[in-house]
Amino acid sequence: MDPSGSVSSERGPARDHVNGHARPRRTHIAVFVKNFQYGGTQRVLLRLANKLHQYGHRVQVVSPGRGPLQASLHPGVEHVHLRPTSEVYGRMLALLANPPAAARLLLPVVLPMYPIKGLPLLDPLSDYLGEAQPSVLISATASLNVVATLAKRRARVQTRLILTEHVSMDQRRMDDRRLARRFLPDLMRCTYWDADAIVGVSLAVTEGLRSLLPIPAERIHCIYNPAVPDDVAELAKATVAHPWFAHGQPPVVMSAGRSGRTKDFATLVRAFAQLRAERPARLVMFSSAEQGTLQMRQLEALRTLAEQLGVGDDFAILEFTPNPFSYMARAGVFVSSSTSEGFGNVVAEALACGCPVVSTRTEGPAEVLENGRFGRLVPVGDVSAMAIALSETLRATRNSPELVSRARVFSEERAGRGYEALCGQVCVASASDSSQLVAHAAEFR
Repeated sequence: MDPSGSVSSERGPARDHVNGHARPRRTHIAVFVKNFQYGGTQRVLLRLANKLHQYGHRVQVVSPGRGPLQASLHPGVEHVHLRPTSEVYGRMLALLANPPAAARLLLPVVLPMYPIKGLPLLDPLSDYLGEAQPSVLISATASLNVVATLAKRRARVQTRLILTEHVSMDQRRMDDRRLARRFLPDLMRCTYWDADAIVGVSLAVTEGLRSLLPIPAERIHCIYNPAVPDDVAELAKATVAHPWFAHGQPPVVMSAGRSGRTKDFATLVRAFAQLRAERPARLVMFSSAEQGTLQMRQLEALRTLAEQLGVGDDFAILEFTPNPFSYMARAGVFVSSSTSEGFGNVVAEALACGCPVVSTRTEGPAEVLENGRFGRLVPVGDVSAMAIALSETLRATRNSPELVSRARVFSEERAGRGYEALCGQVCVASASDSSQLVAHAAEFR
């Protein structure tokens, strides 16, 4: 499958014909989401769930807890609430679910103080699969993908697994002191064999998966994220109350994301300080964190850094919003300062609003920006290069129609059709195909 979402296969999926067009038959699809808090992966999965429901499939979002993104679900999409068990129980079940891989489960799952995330969801997800038996389960992120494979084994169901990867292999830190992170690639190698299809959200991520996993290349596909909603033009027109985005104000440099070392917001603050010394401008970051958490301390450190650099009065951190597009449409430039990024949802979102982009030269954003054709790329961590790129972007003539046209590649519709076709493809895999895959997989246990 190419990033546009097209599926090529000698044996096509079973289809109905509607209005003269071939469509996969109505399918029961479950989407496994870690929570309903603001996050790029969560937003992508919920958009996908809504789109698949719009196409006429029965869609259930399987997730624990509540959160602001739950309101974005279409009323026809069912929410199946998972009740987490204890982490210790989850560790035990992981070993029981996949005995052939027990030795390789010890270091990332059983022994570490902080094991892979999602283990408390293994038992309730297994119960859900056993009772509901959806035709397809779509999961995302390595830790939850591993949990999904173990849950299917424990439930002993015929549900087809589509695992999606949103992180580049550069973010798999082999030298990480945390055992769960260090041995996660090996855990992926021995559990991803149970997947019927694996999706990388960019060509860079897909190639990394093909290098990492001893799995036939035809089972690894690339589908770009549904980063751009169908109604983005209307969302971009919504009113913005914050005075900095009003007409006639200095241009706003905008960024968004959860704080952390991979986002490297400190480089952006320093680059903004250099820009601010040259011309009037303001910096706005959209990021949220709970009081007392590491993320909150990181955000406070950014405020302190801005004060030390003399730009504290022109820097603001705003809470995540359900509609960032109205702000992007009014920003002077959007910035991604990440040290590594598998796709870069916010980069595609900014383009869809006609907002110019400056990004570090990381895998996903470089691909979204077509290696600099649709935005400026700078070296990771290079403050001066970023400041120069910001200045040049704000001085350049804004060509919003060209940016909007590029963003259509990352639309909900294209991604939705890609996943719909892939669901149809995996559902027609024969029992003999499945048995051959299991036998072949045993070689890598």
